[in-house]
Amino acid sequence: MLPAPIYFNSQVLPDSSLRATSIDGGVVWANVPDGVYTIPASHPTRRFASFVATCKEGRLINADPPHGLKEIT
Repeated sequence: MLPAPIYFNSQVLPDSSLRATSIDGGVVWANVPDGVYTIPASHPTRRFASFVATCKEGRLINADPPHGLKEIT
């Protein structure tokens, strides 16, 4: 199971007080246990493709475009 995500604020800085991402769309996870994870995203009016991340000790998942969550248009 993934730990809580850390979203990026409007200054494009990680902000652990946020419960959703800003317009930047950035999100990171720290201290993720080893494993393979499918990461989804949700939005009330837009669709996003999920992505698969293979995690190893010490690795940081950064789901920013173009390597992570992408809106389906």
